[in-house]
Amino acid sequence: MQISRGIKINYNVKKPLFKESVVLIPWYGAKIASLKAHVYFVNSLGFNASVIPLTWVNKNLLYDITSLKNLKTGMIGYWEKQINDGLDKIDGDKIVFCFSMPIFSVFQALYQKKRKDIAGIVCDGGPFSGLGWKISWGYFTQESHVSNKLLRLAVSMISFYSFGRNFEKHIFTHIESLPEKFPVLSVRGGKDPLVPPSFIDNVFIQQKHLDLYTLALPDGVHLNDLHNFSDIYKPKIEEFVNQIATPAK
Repeated sequence: MQISRGIKINYNVKKPLFKESVVLIPWYGAKIASLKAHVYFVNSLGFNASVIPLTWVNKNLLYDITSLKNLKTGMIGYWEKQINDGLDKIDGDKIVFCFSMPIFSVFQALYQKKRKDIAGIVCDGGPFSGLGWKISWGYFTQESHVSNKLLRLAVSMISFYSFGRNFEKHIFTHIESLPEKFPVLSVRGGKDPLVPPSFIDNVFIQQKHLDLYTLALPDGVHLNDLHNFSDIYKPKIEEFVNQIATPAK
């Protein structure tokens, strides 16, 4: 299914308990149905929810790879524009709930438009620094199961550079631009083969200005926390969003 830029899908409750809505940004390759459990969970807490679908394939990708300007922006910038367009269409303040690679695009979106309508961010499985092209190698090993190592190396290198030049470096500038005491909940799995927790720590360890909370799941892998560790995951998410949200009158 092709999604037009700026589309958002709403899942509203009959009587919201909070003024903010929760906006979910899917992980790389996820379909709308992949977020169903997260939407139900957010609604159960009394929040209206919206999902901003992302298109995963840029039709101009081959041109982008050969263009220095577009190579610098890459897929991270491609998603950032979709995220900002979607956020612009959602009224009021928002809590962003995002996953894995598109987390980079979320922070870039806040940086590019200097957004004042984001009350806080939940980051599940990212962002990271220091992994380099190994993030793509891990994806094509663990998720896509490309068995031929030479082919896996080739698609990993192409995939990594298509995200955009120096996106791991730019994440520091984007986060440093956030206001003092900006609330962030960082969720990570202790056994995540794609994004080990130490590489997430590389991003946040110097960000002393954030109001940073951490949820570490010792046996968690990549993005399996809601389904496999809901007894730990749900209360921590609820505690965080309730703390930063404004009760509806």
